[in-house]
Amino acid sequence: MIFNCSQIVPNPAKDLENQGFQRLSVNACGEAKNASGKIIATAWAETVVQRVPDFLDGSDEAFTPVNVLNPINAKFGRRFKIVSFRYLPAAEAMV
Repeated sequence: MIFNCSQIVPNPAKDLENQGFQRLSVNACGEAKNASGKIIATAWAETVVQRVPDFLDGSDEAFTPVNVLNPINAKFGRRFKIVSFRYLPAAEAMV
């Protein structure tokens, strides 16, 4: 897989609504190969994600100081929610 992350320009009008947590566009490419290793299919996808205030493990509140987080939240941090997902046509795929 090939990954390319690029930041979407934040919308100032929505900053209060989303508490300033920015959205990211993540593009990925997947390939299917036959038994001899020949590429038989390629697909590109774009997912827009937004980091939210909640931690991955909900046992810690969003405002919990970093130095007292449980081990899971200390390692993985805050949640991301999927805002949108779409397959990219070949004309839009980054080749």
